[in-house]
Amino acid sequence: MELSLIQFTVPVKNEVSQLRKLTVALEREHVAVSGLAWQAEGEAGFIRFVTDKPLGTSKALEALGWTAVRTPVLASPVLHGPGDLSRLLKLLEDGTVAVQEMYGASGPDGACRLFLSVDRLERAEKLLHAFAETQLLSAR
Repeated sequence: MELSLIQFTVPVKNEVSQLRKLTVALEREHVAVSGLAWQAEGEAGFIRFVTDKPLGTSKALEALGWTAVRTPVLASPVLHGPGDLSRLLKLLEDGTVAVQEMYGASGPDGACRLFLSVDRLERAEKLLHAFAETQLLSAR
C-alpha cells in the first residue's frame, strides 16, 4: 500500500477541454496520473487526481494558472470480489474512521485500487495496512 499520497482538487469550468489541458501539462512535467475523478454540474467542474510527482504536478498547475486544494490520501489495494469492499468499509467503520472521499478502479488481475480521504489518516493507515496483508494471505 502506498502512503503519504497527495490528492489535488482543482475547480475548473465545465468545458470539454479541461481534462486534456491538465493531462498535457502533466505530460510536459513528466508526471504520471495514478488516479483521477471528474465531476461536473452546470458550468462548474472539479478534477480530483493523484500523481507520482507532486512537485511536477504543482508546476503543471501553475503553468495552467490553476490552483488546487491538496489533501492527503491513502491508496489501498482491494480484491475485486463480492464483499471485499464491504469488509474494508466495515474495518474502517469499526475503527471509527470516516471516509470523506473514495474512488478507484479494478484491473484485469482482479485487484482494485482505491484512493481514500479519511478523517483519521494515521488510524486508517494502520487499519488498511493490516487489511491489505490479510487479503494477500487469503488470496493465496
